[in-house]
Amino acid sequence: VYSGYTVQDPILSAYADSLKRYKVSKELPLLLIDGVRQDLEITRFANFQEIYDYSYKVASVVGLMTIEVFGYNSDAAIEKATDLGIAMQLTNILRDVGEDLERGRIYLPKEDLLKFNVTEEELFSKNKSNNFIELMKFQIARAREYYDRAFSGIEMLDKDSRLPVYLAHRNYSRILEKIEENDFDVFNKRACLNQSEKLYILPKVLLDLKKAV
Repeated sequence: VYSGYTVQDPILSAYADSLKRYKVSKELPLLLIDGVRQDLEITRFANFQEIYDYSYKVASVVGLMTIEVFGYNSDAAIEKATDLGIAMQLTNILRDVGEDLERGRIYLPKEDLLKFNVTEEELFSKNKSNNFIELMKFQIARAREYYDRAFSGIEMLDKDSRLPVYLAHRNYSRILEKIEENDFDVFNKRACLNQSEKLYILPKVLLDLKKAV
């Protein structure tokens, strides 16, 4: 694709066309592949910086590629797209704690487990202790900080591109509320929005976007 050769694969062909049309850095998909590779090799993360780097590769990079397709009116939108990717991946991590444990994976930073006195043994035994709840509150607050940082980037996008990003921002951030509503039981309950809940927010989103224009 990067060499300019014609490819028969429809996905690669579409990607090659996108490279011609939009300013997508060739390094970004390679970073995404590296992030996915990490999932095959790494099952623990020492600190938040490692989580941030991983989240950047598997989530922010996607935003950085699509923002070139969406269009934007300020370079600051690039940083905001990065923040939204981090926020959404942190949300994935919190939502999927139970499922990841079944696969032998822990994406909660070891430094945070130590800080809140939560052991791996407690996680694998699905012990929703007070310490674990405080740990989850801390993680949720961190994710919300990134959602807050990202929000102003929506109005920096081209007008026709704002709706899907706003919906992604709103619906994904609601997953954090669902975790709280489930009393932080991420071991036995998967925090998610049903179809009606996703549609319920649509009128408000449309109104907010109309005001922003």
